[in-house]
Amino acid sequence: METKLKDVAKDEAQAPAPLAQEATATEAAGSLDSEGVSPDIEFEAVGQCPVCNHAEARVVFAEVEDYLYSLPGKFRYVQCQACSLVYQDPRPTVSDLPKCYTDYHTHEAEALPESFMGEWTGASRWIRGGVLARKYGYSHLAPSRQETLAACLLDLLPPVRNRARCYLGASLPAFAGEGRALDIGTGGGRYAASLKRLGWHVTGVEFDPTAAANTAERYGLTIKTGTLEDARFPSGSFDFISMFHVIEHLPDPLATLRECRRVLREGRRIMLRTPNFDSLTRREFGKFWRGVEAPRHLCLFNGASLRHALEAAGFRVVRVMTIPTATAYYAQASSEIRAAQGAGEEGARSALWTARRYNLLAAGGRLLRGQLLGDELHVEAIR
Repeated sequence: METKLKDVAKDEAQAPAPLAQEATATEAAGSLDSEGVSPDIEFEAVGQCPVCNHAEARVVFAEVEDYLYSLPGKFRYVQCQACSLVYQDPRPTVSDLPKCYTDYHTHEAEALPESFMGEWTGASRWIRGGVLARKYGYSHLAPSRQETLAACLLDLLPPVRNRARCYLGASLPAFAGEGRALDIGTGGGRYAASLKRLGWHVTGVEFDPTAAANTAERYGLTIKTGTLEDARFPSGSFDFISMFHVIEHLPDPLATLRECRRVLREGRRIMLRTPNFDSLTRREFGKFWRGVEAPRHLCLFNGASLRHALEAAGFRVVRVMTIPTATAYYAQASSEIRAAQGAGEEGARSALWTARRYNLLAAGGRLLRGQLLGDELHVEAIR
């Protein structure tokens, strides 16, 4: 096990020395080539934090491999000593980034139940419609007044609450304005299609052309292929922006957040999700933590660094939390990765118990000390 929980304080106290600031791009890239990086991918030195431009950083992972898709090479991550962002340095050049995604999992469109995508009938119609209209502003889904009142009473029951919110949980946005939504990193389309079913006019942006084509065909969505900057939307085009598991893939996250602010209408909301580098699971599994995903994850945020990035882009952060239901996945996936590398034993039961234990500790840390220790950050901000 690379990092045990009981050793965290000791590890932080004995942190590696800051990187030499005078290292050149050639020296940094050359050090990786000597470790066996694929000659098909060109790397570049970063040299300073992609968010705050601070040059001082310390190495957190010196040699990480691609444990998911077996891209050759060893990759290095450092942590900014000013804003705490963890970033890959050196990293693949922008022109060679697509080579890291040849077999990526977003190629196929994701299925949604026909009971959700089709016409809602019976109790599903008035419970969902009543709760969504009364509490989230979806007036176009509102049933009769009596049904709405009954739905809001039934909403006190957890199973009904989850179903009424279409199992979207914290990612369910309040309806706003003309209902124009932008989903950045549409991937298999599950979230974008859910928004469309709820009455949003959805536009997607997807870097992967295969995923964009498959998802557009399956769900009838308008999806722009490329980056957000490539799409060149007019200013103030959208009432809501979602960006789930995208920001960690960006070479310049601050520039993309600023573009998000430009295309978002005044007073409207952006919602992001990304792996949390401060999680307890990461502290146990170290470089085998599922959230690392070298070399595709270029930046790894914690709550503080993501808040800093959003505020630097001109947003007002209104909600920062972690998602407890994500912990079981991260614990199981990390356990499998570590076991596959011969560094530990895989066990579904142990991973499940790990997730339960960490969720309890994370809840306590948030309550007692304001710490964010879960595996997946959920952050909302207002333009």
